[in-house]
Amino acid sequence: MLLKILPILGMKTRSLNKIKTVDQSKFVKITGTINYPKMRFSIITILLTVLCFFLASSSASAQCWTSDLSEEDQLAVARETFADGLYSAASETAKCYLDNFKKGAAREEVFFLRAEALRKGGDLQGSIKAYDELKINYPQSMSYLDNAMLQQGISLVLNRKYTAAIKILNSLLQDYPESKLRDEANYWLGYVTSYNAEHFRKKSKKKALLEYEASTQYFINGDPTGLTQKQQQERWYLIGRAWWFLDEISKAADAWNQYLKHSKSIKPVQALNLKYQLASRFQQAKIYTKSESWFARIVSEHPDSKLAVSSAFWRAEMAYAAALQQTKTEDLDLKSINRLVKHYRLYIDHKDKEHLALSYYRIGVLAQTLQPNETISAFRKYLSTKDKTYVSEVQYRLAYLYIESKQLKRAIEIFNQYLSTKDKTYADELQYRLGYLYLETKQQKKAIETFNKYLTRGNAKHKVEIQIRLGYLYIESKELKKAIEIFNQYLANGDMTHVAEIQIRLGYLYIDTNQQNEAIKIFQKYLASGNTEHVAEIQIRLGYLYLESNQQKKAIKIFEQYLASGAIDHSAAIQLRLAYLYVENKQNFLAISLLEQVRLLPDYQQNSEILQTLMVLYRDTVSKEKYVQFLLGVRSDARLEEKERHGFGFLLYVLHCHVSDIY
Repeated sequence: MLLKILPILGMKTRSLNKIKTVDQSKFVKITGTINYPKMRFSIITILLTVLCFFLASSSASAQCWTSDLSEEDQLAVARETFADGLYSAASETAKCYLDNFKKGAAREEVFFLRAEALRKGGDLQGSIKAYDELKINYPQSMSYLDNAMLQQGISLVLNRKYTAAIKILNSLLQDYPESKLRDEANYWLGYVTSYNAEHFRKKSKKKALLEYEASTQYFINGDPTGLTQKQQQERWYLIGRAWWFLDEISKAADAWNQYLKHSKSIKPVQALNLKYQLASRFQQAKIYTKSESWFARIVSEHPDSKLAVSSAFWRAEMAYAAALQQTKTEDLDLKSINRLVKHYRLYIDHKDKEHLALSYYRIGVLAQTLQPNETISAFRKYLSTKDKTYVSEVQYRLAYLYIESKQLKRAIEIFNQYLSTKDKTYADELQYRLGYLYLETKQQKKAIETFNKYLTRGNAKHKVEIQIRLGYLYIESKELKKAIEIFNQYLANGDMTHVAEIQIRLGYLYIDTNQQNEAIKIFQKYLASGNTEHVAEIQIRLGYLYLESNQQKKAIKIFEQYLASGAIDHSAAIQLRLAYLYVENKQNFLAISLLEQVRLLPDYQQNSEILQTLMVLYRDTVSKEKYVQFLLGVRSDARLEEKERHGFGFLLYVLHCHVSDIY
C-alpha cells in the first residue's frame, strides 16, 4: 500500500550528511541538504496515518511497515521522520532497513540514526543497545563511532550509570585522539566524575576526593569554547564544587566567580548563597582578605537581602582580622583605622542589634590611640547596649581615657562601676589606681578606704607601695597609731627596699606617741642593719632617747660612736653633751679633753658655761700649775668680756693668797 502512495506524494530523498551534538536535552542534530515537497505537512499526515494503520493491524509484528519500499525509499523515510522529530517512526524505519537490507550501502548511517532516534525518543536503554550494535558491526567506523560513543556515554550519564559512562567516554578519548568531540567528551567525563564523587562521598571520603580531583582534570583538559552556554556554566560550577571538597578554597572561588560572572540563568538567591558560602569558608580558613571581599560583594550586589546586614558586619570583622594578620600588630595607621571604623559604621547604620555591641567595642579599640574622643563615645554606646561580653575591658579602657582627658570624676565613677561587679580581671589594678584618683581629687578619706580594700586582696602587686603610702596618709590625717600599725605590717613583709626609711619614720612615730622604748628598739635595728645613710642622725636621736630613759652609759657609748664616725654636722653639740655626761659620771679627764676640743671652735672659744665647767674640772682634777695656766689663759683672752676676765682674775688672786698663807 505504502509503495503505491509514496510515488503519488512525490516524496524525494534526503541525504544525511552529519549528526552534530548540542546540549543535554538536544544532544544530536541531523543536518544536510534537504529538499522539502510543497505539500510536506500533508505527506507527514498521510505517513502517520499509514503508520498507525500498520501498527494497528494484526500483521504489524510480522513485517515492517516499509518493507515494500526500496532501499533508497526506506532510507529516505528514515531520514525524513528523524528530521521531523518523529523518532518512534524513524527508529522503526531504521530497524526495517537494517532487517531488509543486510548489505545496504547506508547501514552504518542507519545504525547510528536508529540509536539517535531511540535516545531522542526517550528510550535510553534501547539507545545504549543500539550504539553497541553500531560498534559491533562497524568497530572501525570513522564517521559515526566517536559520536556514537559520546552519545552512548551521555545516555549512560543521564541513566545514572556513571561507571559505564566513564568507561565508554574514556574509550572515546583513547581510541579517537583526533576526534573533534574530545572537548565535549572531557566535559561529560568531568560532569559524570563529579557526580560519581558525590555518590562516593557518602561512603568513602578518600574515593570521593580522588574522583573530584579527576573531575577537575577532565574539565581542564577540554576546551570549553565549543560548549553551549549552559554547559560552560555547569562546567564552572562543577569545577568549583570539586575544588571545594578538595579543600582548595581559592581555586573553588575562582571557578565559582567565573560561574557567577557568565551565568545568566542563576537566580539571585542562589548567587547570594554561593557568595556567602565562599565568604564563610574563607573566614574559617583564616584567609581574611578574600573573606572580606566576598562579604563586600554581598553588601554591594545584594543590598536588600537579609544576608546583606550580617555580611556588612562580617565584612568589617574580616577587614579588621586581615589588617592584624598583615601588620602583626594592633597599632594600625590612621588610614587603616578610618577604613575599618567606616565599615563598622555601615553595619550600625542598618539598625541591626545582633552585632551592635561588638561593633561599638571594635570602633572603641581601633580609635583609642589616635582618636580618643571617638573611642570614649563608642565605649559609652557599648555600655548602653547592656552587653556583658567586653564590659569589664571597656570599663577599664574608658576609665583610663577619662584620666588622660582629665575627666577624673568620670574615671572614678567608671572604676567604682567595675569594682561593684563580680569580675576580678582588673580589680587589683583599678582599686590601686582609684586610690590615687581620690588623692588627686582631694578625697583623702576615700583614698585611705580604697587603699585598705586593696591591701585586703592578698597578693596585691603594689602591696609594698600602698602600705607605705597608706602610712603617710595616716600621718597626714593625725592617725599615728594606724600609721605605726601599717608600717609594722610593711616591715613584717620581708621587703628590703624601703626598710631603712620606714624604720626611721616608725622611730619618730614612737617618739611622737611617747613610746620611747619602742623608738629605741627600732633605731637600734636600723643601726644594726648596716645602712649608713642616716646613721649619724639616728645615733644622735638614740643618744638623747637613752638620756630620757636614764641610760647614760648607753648614751655615752652612742655619742662616742657618733664622734668616732667623723660626722661633722652636729659634732660640737655632741662633744659638749658628751663632755657633761663625762662630768656627771666622774670622767673628768675625758670631759676636759672634749671641752678643750670644743673651745678650739670659734663659736665656743669664749663660751662662759664651758669656761666655768673647765675651771671646776681643772681645779678638782689636774695639778695647780695647769689650773693656774688655765686661769691665766682665760684672764688674758682679750675677746672675753671684762666681767668674765675679772672673775677668772679674781680666782687667780684668791689662789695666790691661799698659797701665800700656806708659806
